[in-house]
Amino acid sequence: MLAELYRRRWEVEKVFDEVKNKLGQWQAWGTSLVAKAAQGQLVALTHNLLLIYEHRLEQHHAVSNAAEDRRRAKRVAELQRISVQAGQATSTLLSSAWRASQRSVKFIRWLRHALQENLTEAAAVPRLTTLYASL
Repeated sequence: MLAELYRRRWEVEKVFDEVKNKLGQWQAWGTSLVAKAAQGQLVALTHNLLLIYEHRLEQHHAVSNAAEDRRRAKRVAELQRISVQAGQATSTLLSSAWRASQRSVKFIRWLRHALQENLTEAAAVPRLTTLYASL
C-alpha cells in the first residue's frame, strides 16, 4: 500500500517536472489565489490535451513512441516479476496506465515547432514519425 502511494506521488512529480522543464512554466503568472488557480487549471488542461492528442496520433496515424513503449513494457514486466516473487497480484494501475505522467521531449518539441510554423497535421505527422524512428 505504501509503495502504491509513493508511485502515485511520483506520477504527480513527473507531471510537475514536465510542466516546469518541458513546457517552460517556472513561475506563477500572478500572486493572487485566483491567478494561481487559473494557471493550475490551464496547466492541467494542457497536460490532458497533450495526452489526448498523443493518443489520437497513435489511433489515427499509427504514430507511437516505440522506444518509450519498449521501456515501459520492460518496467511492467519487472514489476510483474517482483509481484509474483512476493506472491501478490500486480496492480492493474501499473499494468494498464498508458503514459499518464509525461510526454517525451521530442513530442513536445515537435508540437511546438508544428504550432509555430502553422503546419497542418498532414504535414507535421511525417516529421514526428521520422523523429520517433530515430530513437
